[in-house]
Amino acid sequence: MTIRIGITDTASRYENYPAWIKGPRNDVEIVRLSADADNAHETADCDGIVFTGGVDIHPRFYGKTGENYANAPDEFDIRRDEFELDVFRRAQSVDIPVLGICRGLQLINAALGGTLVPDLEMAGKEDHTRHGMTDGIHEVTILKGSLLFECAGELSGTVNSAHHQAIGKTAPGLKVTAYSPDLVPEAAEYADKHGKSWLLLVQWHPERLHRNDPGNPLETGIRDAFFRQIRK
Repeated sequence: MTIRIGITDTASRYENYPAWIKGPRNDVEIVRLSADADNAHETADCDGIVFTGGVDIHPRFYGKTGENYANAPDEFDIRRDEFELDVFRRAQSVDIPVLGICRGLQLINAALGGTLVPDLEMAGKEDHTRHGMTDGIHEVTILKGSLLFECAGELSGTVNSAHHQAIGKTAPGLKVTAYSPDLVPEAAEYADKHGKSWLLLVQWHPERLHRNDPGNPLETGIRDAFFRQIRK
């Protein structure tokens, strides 16, 4: 049986996401969900949804008004923000498993009522950005008993890093399940999973982590767990 995975569109290396999700499998069909295609209705036909990385979410979606913070984009993509918020609502309404990556984590935290740190260095944190073609690399500490811990089977690990924003106030109903050494939230999930669909949010980029760290459980374990949940 073909597994349909919806992946939200992005101008930032979109091709990495389908390639990673498919991996060695030959039973996966990718549905590219985009504001340009106006195809949020296809969410209901998918078995799982991946929210990708990319440009900053407009601050109005997490209760802020200013656009002139450090490292803000020259242009926001409000159409994408609104489209992806619609996709998330649709996915939740029919209990579709959701994986949020980088911007995807931030968007879903905002969708559920949380806030973001507009710029980590301005907030006194380390540089978590990508430099040229090279991701940052750092350790994460993982909460025992969390969904992420179940995926990785480890209490710590090494991840890549290519972001300048992060969770500020955690959304009601979510809990942070991994932190960087400077205490930046690196993953989140539902605090109480009873009666809720599968949801895992990570700040790093598992879709390209394998290039420098083949077999890293914070890449392979996440993908495997996503498909296990879909099979259920």
